[in-house]
Amino acid sequence: MEKRITQDEVEAVSGGTHAATTRSNRMGSEKYGIVQLTPQAQNVEATQGVKWLFRGNAVDVDNADAIVDLAAAMGFKKPSIQASTSAFGVSGGKGLEAAATKKGIKAVNVESHKEAGTDLTAQVLAAKSAGADLLLTWAQGVDVALFAKTKKQLGFDVPLFGIDAAMHKAAPPIAGDAYEGVTAVTYVDTDRPEVNDLLFNRFVKAI
Repeated sequence: MEKRITQDEVEAVSGGTHAATTRSNRMGSEKYGIVQLTPQAQNVEATQGVKWLFRGNAVDVDNADAIVDLAAAMGFKKPSIQASTSAFGVSGGKGLEAAATKKGIKAVNVESHKEAGTDLTAQVLAAKSAGADLLLTWAQGVDVALFAKTKKQLGFDVPLFGIDAAMHKAAPPIAGDAYEGVTAVTYVDTDRPEVNDLLFNRFVKAI
């Protein structure tokens, strides 16, 4: 960021795409008064107290409210919250807990995991032992895929919810048929006719 601003003399910056790089880059944008637009970082703290950083998507607390609203509407009462230890995961995990509290839902346990780890057995077993009726994840797609694969291997037959990161194309090949039924929330512009056509015509007809 420093090089782009001082040597390349850019007038604006697009990125980063996740919380850690976005929050790091903003030091440069704030120092030099350069507009920075993050297209993806959901971390609610990223834009707090700064002047030059803007986001082009929903913040994590909005997605947390949406996914918990969906869980509540479907009758789940004992979720296990599973969030990564990254800035993205920590902020999102707190958002899930707050959203659940607003709905009068108390998580049976709250677990954390290292992003892009290789073994989530302990986390899934902890949720199973706590009597969870839902895995509520805040994680990248590869992690959600590993959660899905692990819970199937352990015979833990509960639904798995995630945010838009769960829809990453890298996830299904990792989990295989264990990814069937994984539910994710995302945001769309329903003012666009093509979006409405996709959601309410082609998608509804497909299911």
